[in-house]
Amino acid sequence: METGKRKMKPLWKWVIGLTLGLIILVIGTAFYFTSKWEPILETQLKEVVHDSSDGLYQISYDDVNLNILSGNATFKGLKLNTDSNIYNQQISEERADNELFEVDIDELRIRGLNIKNILLDKLLSVKTITIKNADVHLTQHHFVFNDSLISQNDVKLYQTLEKTFKKVQAEFINLNNVDFHLTQYKDSVNAVKTDIPGIQLTIKNLVLDSASYFDVNRLYYTEAIDLKLPKFHKKLADSINYIQFDSLYFNSQNRELKIKGFVIEPYISRSEYYKRMGFAKDMTKTSIGWMHFSGFNANALIEEKKLRSTYLTSEDGKLDVSNNLHYPRRTKSKNGRAPHQKLLGLPLHFKINTGYVHNVDIRYVE
Repeated sequence: METGKRKMKPLWKWVIGLTLGLIILVIGTAFYFTSKWEPILETQLKEVVHDSSDGLYQISYDDVNLNILSGNATFKGLKLNTDSNIYNQQISEERADNELFEVDIDELRIRGLNIKNILLDKLLSVKTITIKNADVHLTQHHFVFNDSLISQNDVKLYQTLEKTFKKVQAEFINLNNVDFHLTQYKDSVNAVKTDIPGIQLTIKNLVLDSASYFDVNRLYYTEAIDLKLPKFHKKLADSINYIQFDSLYFNSQNRELKIKGFVIEPYISRSEYYKRMGFAKDMTKTSIGWMHFSGFNANALIEEKKLRSTYLTSEDGKLDVSNNLHYPRRTKSKNGRAPHQKLLGLPLHFKINTGYVHNVDIRYVE
C-alpha cells in the first residue's frame, strides 16, 4: 500500500530541514549550558548529538563566542560527521536511515536570541541566523527493510518540535556560499552524483507551528524564500544529453523564477551520436538565453510535482534539429509519439496559461 512506504522528500526540503535541525540543536544546547556551565558546553553538545543519533553523528567546532545578555553566538569550524562503523552496524541490524549527512560550516552566526521567551513561554525566537561558506553532503540509499515503514513525511517538522517549543521563529536565515553535494545509490555500488555549488539562500520570517504549516500564503513555513544558484551542469541519467544553466533566481514572494543560459543537448559530437544510434534519428540541441516564469506556483511543484505558472517568457534562443540520412531509417510506429503525446507522458505535469517567445531561431537540417 502506498501510504506504507517511506517517501522521498524534495531535495531542498532536506537542505532546509537539516539546516534548521542543526541550528535549533546548537542554539538550545549552547545557550542552556553556557548560562550555567560554560566550560562544559562542548562536552554536553557532543553528548546530545551522539545520544540522539545512537552514536551515528558527532559534532565539533574550532571556536565559539557567546554573549547571553545580547543573545548572540558565533561558531567557527562547525562540523557534523558520521561514524561509518556505526552506520554499517545499523545497516546489518536493518535499522539504518536511507539518508546520511555530512556538514562542514566555516561560520555560524546567531543574533538576537530571546532567552526570556525560551524560559517563560517555550518560544524559540531569533532575529538573524547566518551560515557562511558551508559544505553539505547528502547520501541517499534505498534499503528494502525501510520500504514497509510508515512514511516519515506524515510527521510534520513542527510536530517534531512541539514537546520542546510551542513555536520556533526566525526573522531572517541567510545561507551564503553553500556547496551541496548529493550522492544517490541505485544499488550498493552504482551511484549518481549531483553537485550544486555556491548556493545563496535567504529565508524571511520562518515560523514553525501548526498555523504556519496550514497557511496557504507561506512556502514551507516561510513568508519568503530568495534563492540564487550560479552555473549548473549535469549529465542526465540514462541519457546522452546534459543540462546546464548560467544562473537561476527564484523568489517565492514575487512568484517568479528566472533562468539564464539554459541549455539541453548531447554531450557527444554529431558523428559519435549517429555511431551510437546506428540509424537516422533527430539530434536536438536547445538553448534559451532567458526563461522567465511569472505567477510561478512553487507549492504545486513541491507538493504535487506540477509545474504551474501564469506566464512563461522565452528569449534569445535556438532550437537546432538535424538528421543524418546516411544511416538507415528506423521503421517504427509513430502512434503515441507525437510531441503533445510525449509531453503527456512526462512525470512532471505542467500548465502555463500564456507563453511568449521572442527572438528564437528554429533550424532543421538533413
